[in-house]
Amino acid sequence: MRNENAANTAGRTLCERSDRRRVLATVAVVLLAALPLLRCSLTGFTAAEQGIPNGIAEMDGGFAEAGALAGGTVAPEDRAAKATKRGAGEEAPPKDLLASEEAAIDGLPAPGEKPMAPGPDPVVPSCPDRASAQVRLFFSPAQPVAGRPLRVTAFAEQELDVTDILLVGPAHRTAVQPLTMWGGPPWAWSVTLESAPTGVQRFQVASDDPAHPFACGEVEVVPEERAARTAPGKGVWPVERAWDGEMENLYAAWVGRLFRVDPGARAGWRPLHTVFRDPKRNILYGHLGLDEDDPASGHVVVAGPDCGDLPFFLRAYFAWKLRLPYAVRHCLRGDREHGTRCDEIPETNLTEEWDAKESPVERFNEWLEESVGDTVHSGTGRILPDVDPSELYPVALSRETLRPGTVFVDPGGHVLVVSQWVEGSSERIGLLLAVDAHPDRTVSHKRFSRANFFFDPALPTGGFKAFRPVRFEHGRMRFASNAELAADPGYPDVSLEQYEFRSAHAFYRTVDQLLNPEPLDPLQAYRSHMEALIELLDERVSAVQVGVEYQKANGWAPIEMPMGGAIFETTGPWEDYSTPARDLRLLIALDELAGFEQYVMDNPAIFRIPVGKAPGALARELAAEWRRSAEELGITYARSDGSTWRLSLAELVHRMDRFEQSYNPNDCPEQRWGAAKHTPEFATCDRFAPESQRRRMEKYRWWHAERFRPSAY
Repeated sequence: MRNENAANTAGRTLCERSDRRRVLATVAVVLLAALPLLRCSLTGFTAAEQGIPNGIAEMDGGFAEAGALAGGTVAPEDRAAKATKRGAGEEAPPKDLLASEEAAIDGLPAPGEKPMAPGPDPVVPSCPDRASAQVRLFFSPAQPVAGRPLRVTAFAEQELDVTDILLVGPAHRTAVQPLTMWGGPPWAWSVTLESAPTGVQRFQVASDDPAHPFACGEVEVVPEERAARTAPGKGVWPVERAWDGEMENLYAAWVGRLFRVDPGARAGWRPLHTVFRDPKRNILYGHLGLDEDDPASGHVVVAGPDCGDLPFFLRAYFAWKLRLPYAVRHCLRGDREHGTRCDEIPETNLTEEWDAKESPVERFNEWLEESVGDTVHSGTGRILPDVDPSELYPVALSRETLRPGTVFVDPGGHVLVVSQWVEGSSERIGLLLAVDAHPDRTVSHKRFSRANFFFDPALPTGGFKAFRPVRFEHGRMRFASNAELAADPGYPDVSLEQYEFRSAHAFYRTVDQLLNPEPLDPLQAYRSHMEALIELLDERVSAVQVGVEYQKANGWAPIEMPMGGAIFETTGPWEDYSTPARDLRLLIALDELAGFEQYVMDNPAIFRIPVGKAPGALARELAAEWRRSAEELGITYARSDGSTWRLSLAELVHRMDRFEQSYNPNDCPEQRWGAAKHTPEFATCDRFAPESQRRRMEKYRWWHAERFRPSAY
């Protein structure tokens, strides 16, 4: 019996050992199988998620593809529904996984990076799939090269709490610093690796939940000797991508970063390409790997648009960098009532006219200046809203549609490009900023106001407009139709809302209310109007001085003055250095400032006025603000002998009527700034416009006195 029990015991022992061996073997197999998954989960990338073989994700000129890029395509819902839809498909947070101590300490952060806090039990992030991701990633240049800067830009439709953009190594994550944020919409975040290392570089857009980054992506950085230099083929550039909602978001983010300023700050460029050459502003700086934005290179982009060219030059530069289709048509100037008419066959980037230029940069420059610059003008945007298709189309008024890159067309012949939305609060006046170019090739900011954004609902040729996407099909270019726009959630619909207002007053009030969801402090708003006026005057200081420098360089030879309404829009030196259109906007701005008190009284709902405050008390407060600010604010200009003279805002307002006759570049600066004869300010004046021109200016004076611009100009 004991032997039988012993045998049974021995048998049980053998079975238990066998069972344990089987269990251990199973565990070992599972662990071995899990190791690559653990590593992939730690970095946030799996071959299954990418849909490609193990290794680098397939790249397409700066965008990571498939699962390596967390950023879904635009879903078939409208923009307002996207925020709700995008969160529906997210995975549940995974259980924390333990990482080995060796993995936790292996690897050191690169220069300019902030190491994540080390810990024995790091959270393993789970990257979102393409459909559920809220953020897209963009890498520049298109082919990153070791030892050179690599820019990583994330952008999204929604305002998100992005904490960092992380560089992910085999066993560490480091935050690349500094993180620049701007927007929106779209909202964007950007970092730069100043000297990118060779190999596949992986990134995560970190959220406040370490387990769930907003996006993941990777890009291969190649050694210098492997960097491809593609010889130009036919045309200015090949079409390799299509316009869609994602590209429009990137375009808006690019414009927003290019011209971003802190509220109240000022910036300006002359000409446009000076801002292209700023790598801190231009997220497409050197994107093609041709040193195309580096002034030290042999071939650098040159772009000097005037007001009518600016939106089309910006769009062309972006399309060239991203290999997108581009087209623009020859149009008549038309007029503000009836619009313009355009040719059916457009100028495109596929033209072979400039193929003799071997340098792709020089080829682009010639095409931009000649093919585009000689095609577009300030009348190109004066398209009636029922024209389908066209280069531009009207949109509804909302923060969603008035995004960077949106064009504002003044039916009188001026064009601006929206660059920044600054939402108002109880502490700050809301601002809509735009940039415009001038005949002297300066580019500067304008605040939304009646003077800068002239609008009349009875003139449907003007207003806020978006670019239609250009479609490249069967070797030909065309503009998307209204029906296609309506079916594409990546684009706003055509809207006639702007032309349905009963008055221009209602239009401006609507935009003011969008910018300022909370009622405005009337004193802050008054001060903001004064500051906006000083910005216009400061720009005029530069414009007058540029004219002086031109004439000095040309022996003070008089500039010929055109006849009639052509003083507002012509070609040659008069167009470049006279200021009739600028001065007309200045006079409108002065009128707006003078009427501000009445505007407050007529619109109490949009101002924060204490209950029970009498109108007389408010008027006295506004008058006190005027006395304080009107002497504090002012401009300084250079007189004929080079000495400077300061004019306070109060003095400038007092001599307002003199700006009706101050636009002629043949006059001395003192005359152009309204100095009265026989005064110390005027004593240095040493030249005047020819008498024949003075007589014509007096004849045309009523245009400025009545704030009227001839309809054909």
